[in-house]
Amino acid sequence: MKKLIACRMQEGTSVSTHVVKMKGYIDQMNKLGYPMQDEMAADFIFNSLPSSCDQFVMNFNLNGWVKTVLEIHGLLKTAEMNGQSKTNQVLMVRSGGVTKPKPKRRVNNSKGKKKVSVAAKPATNNNKQVAKPKPPPPEERQCFECNKMGH
Repeated sequence: MKKLIACRMQEGTSVSTHVVKMKGYIDQMNKLGYPMQDEMAADFIFNSLPSSCDQFVMNFNLNGWVKTVLEIHGLLKTAEMNGQSKTNQVLMVRSGGVTKPKPKRRVNNSKGKKKVSVAAKPATNNNKQVAKPKPPPPEERQCFECNKMGH
């Protein structure tokens, strides 16, 4: 009985191996004349599991299942395999966040004047402003009506 109570599973070891060892202890108790019901055997196994199996034990108890040791063994093996795949998924997550485009800011002049958009500024080339082409002086312009120059 002392072996059964003192047997504690180490974190990171195989659940399958531990449950088979605990099943051996339970069978030994049955041969010595101390038979255990399935509920009592399940409690002994669950109490020997590490804290990483607490979620499984809580789900098992909340569902009110009464299972044999072999059925519990199968459930724990499945839970162990699912737990390992979740760990691998966590390791595949990349660090860093999603960069969102910055919204266009609007500058608000005082005294209720027209809002000027930052995006509406003239294009720059290497932090130098690009000059807009100037219209020619009046002497060099062509008249819209008569198509003559200079008036």
